[in-house]
Amino acid sequence: MVPHKADKNTIEQALQFNFSTLKTACSMASQYNSQLITFPELFLTGYEFANGDQINKEIPAKAAELIEKLGYHEKINQLATALKMTIVCPMPFKGKDPKGNAGIYDTAIIFQPEGSRQIQFKNHLWGLDERP
Repeated sequence: MVPHKADKNTIEQALQFNFSTLKTACSMASQYNSQLITFPELFLTGYEFANGDQINKEIPAKAAELIEKLGYHEKINQLATALKMTIVCPMPFKGKDPKGNAGIYDTAIIFQPEGSRQIQFKNHLWGLDERP
């Protein structure tokens, strides 16, 4: 399962491809009565947001906006409910962290089968900033 990587021109296509892959994986897991499925970091958009040696912050911001605008939270929530499975889907998130700081965050959203959601915020830097 290799996610499609988003760049500024392909964010929407990456979301569509990766969501389709997520649905397929969840459907396969449900055939084995799985109660939980988790995906790799930033799965919904792909991990690479680099532009040379700089992090292009426009891409995760745009991706987070499109995820909200195109209803991917609701789509994954409906899938979790339909399959009676907890789905952990990492994605960029635009909003406030637990301390109330607004920004774009690297998160894992946990979609529960009964319809509730929780957000796990990554506490460390990501991308090129992870390098020593």
